[in-house]
Amino acid sequence: MSAGLLAAILAVNSCLCFGKVELPKNSALADTRICSKSHMTKELPARSVLKSSAGKDVLCDTVSDGGGWIVLMRRVRGDVNFSRSWADYSEGFGSFDGDFWLGLNDSSLLIYEGEWQLRVDMKFEGRDYFAQYRQFELSWRIQQHTIHMGTFSGNVTDDFSYHNHQMFYTSDSPTSNSCTKTYSGGWWFNNCHRVYLTGEWKSREQSKGVHWESLTTNKKSLDSVEMKMREIQ
Repeated sequence: MSAGLLAAILAVNSCLCFGKVELPKNSALADTRICSKSHMTKELPARSVLKSSAGKDVLCDTVSDGGGWIVLMRRVRGDVNFSRSWADYSEGFGSFDGDFWLGLNDSSLLIYEGEWQLRVDMKFEGRDYFAQYRQFELSWRIQQHTIHMGTFSGNVTDDFSYHNHQMFYTSDSPTSNSCTKTYSGGWWFNNCHRVYLTGEWKSREQSKGVHWESLTTNKKSLDSVEMKMREIQ
């Protein structure tokens, strides 16, 4: 993909749902740093929504570790069913007012250039946890959105690296995985999971819930979770 085409796809309007912002026009750089406070003209709420020129909304986390995060997935209410098809996970679903999945296609396109990091923020039994990974990459759909994660930091055991270099699977994905016969949420299954953030909300059925294994074991679910990405400056 040419730099010009990427810029045209990712160019950002100056409309902010909570006010107006001024961003460089027709700039891929403006889009990859869309959530950064350094590119805004006023203080932003902790969660702010921007709309791209292509009409795609993006939820920004402007607070965690200095802000600048594009939220890929959010589960805080249990108001959205994550037992979905490959098409749904590719295009995205849910609402920024509650739970949502941004979409693999848009996420892969945003991360097409530059160096990125991934962050997972979790709440479990009244405590906050996070895991952060440098060198985050998400392959395009021809490689079934394979996930790549580098150096880990955080205040939780690194369970997610068990899924490193795995393709994304659903029950009807182009390439199959036996785990999808048991688990209905799309995920980067290995054999099968130690982290499963698209599981059944608040489920206590063994291995079916929203898991981070070292925290929840396989019998409990996280209280809330967000996955997000940020370009490394």
